[in-house]
Amino acid sequence: MKSVLSTAFLLSSCVFGETEIPTQKVVNATSSNWAVLVAGSNGYYNYRHQSDVCHSYQILTKLGGFPEENVIVMIYNDIVNNSENPIPGKLFNEPGGVDVYGDIKVSYSGDQVTAQNFLNVIQGIKEGDTKNGPVLESKKGDNVFIYYSDHGATGLVAMPTGDPLYATDLMKALNNMNKKQMYNQLVFYLEACESGSMFNGILPNNTNIFATTAATPNQPSYAFYYNETLETYMADEYSVRWMQDSTKNWDSQESLLQQYKDVAAATKESQPQKYGDEAFDNEPIEDFEAYQDRKGKDTLKLLRNSVKNFVLDESIPRVFDRKWVPSKEAVSSRDVKLATLQHRYLGSSRIEDKIYWASLVEQEIEYRLEVDLLFDELVKFVTGYVNIGGNGDDFINAIKYGHILPTNWECLKYVYSSYEAHCEDRFSDYSLKYVNTLVNLCETFDNQEIVEEGFKAICQ
Repeated sequence: MKSVLSTAFLLSSCVFGETEIPTQKVVNATSSNWAVLVAGSNGYYNYRHQSDVCHSYQILTKLGGFPEENVIVMIYNDIVNNSENPIPGKLFNEPGGVDVYGDIKVSYSGDQVTAQNFLNVIQGIKEGDTKNGPVLESKKGDNVFIYYSDHGATGLVAMPTGDPLYATDLMKALNNMNKKQMYNQLVFYLEACESGSMFNGILPNNTNIFATTAATPNQPSYAFYYNETLETYMADEYSVRWMQDSTKNWDSQESLLQQYKDVAAATKESQPQKYGDEAFDNEPIEDFEAYQDRKGKDTLKLLRNSVKNFVLDESIPRVFDRKWVPSKEAVSSRDVKLATLQHRYLGSSRIEDKIYWASLVEQEIEYRLEVDLLFDELVKFVTGYVNIGGNGDDFINAIKYGHILPTNWECLKYVYSSYEAHCEDRFSDYSLKYVNTLVNLCETFDNQEIVEEGFKAICQ
């Protein structure tokens, strides 16, 4: 390792220190609140997602007074004692902060962190892995807080094991929770690329569910705070901003709406969004982050319109430039692996280390180019098969880069699985950017078999 964490980073006092902030006093025992915290990734490059969730756990339990049995945590839990972690047993989420892993109680880990288990948890369903594990036991007078940090794509957020969580399945679960009267009010904070697509045009405005997302339906979210000792990004920008805001404004009666506005202003790289029921957005954040209550269109037209202002991101080199210095402040979640490898290359002093990391950077760029070419060929294959390729680059670019909301969920799920069956064992952080292309093919042609034939022809 090139350095050790600074004394300030390791030893600074923090709001989570036991002598700093006492557990919130219960002032009204009329109802209990519940929380579900999920990190949907694994691997050391994705350090930040589990760190985000651990940080949120400390806020809810230390500031909010949540008992551990009312907070359900789902993390793969492979980071804190990972062989790449220079400070085993601890996780950090911001410069000058302290260990956020601490006394966290993990409810589901490893291969138990799946979309189905998450859906079972929030609906209170006891079956499979959740048969003997905790699920929401909330009642109609309780508030529910859900925070999810992960990679995403159009209409889905990823999971470390099994299928991704699709927006349509999430909406069915939330509607079921509403029918079962499992909450009074529900707040959902979602960190992921294109996270707005999980709620935009789908989440009703009359079911007492208020959601905010890290990004619009067509932009990435951003990793934040690269640390040279940890050799990875510690946080996600939107996530750490809402947690810093909660810590700063605790007990000030800051409203959900005001927190959303503050976080949106502080988040510079993406544009946080809000969705759903705004009838209660003036309620204080403590009503949810603390335990106790205190009281069908023209598809092609849409695609073409959505891509008019598309600008190719030139911040990441397609040919390795040894002088390239990635931002230490924020990078797109799609580019974290490449940026991290380059940081390691730049931070190496020995020539053999530089050669090693440079080779991995080149390998990653080559992989990204292969993915780019694969989806170029796929679009040409499908559009050529149905003889619509004559519309030229405008049409091709609309299919490749346009962002519309998915409605043909059966097709999307089928072609998503087809890609993993024929081309890549699992979508990567980078290849997830092309889920929007699959959405566009499904919405335009409604022929999942053609897309699968394309994958077979290109990848085998």
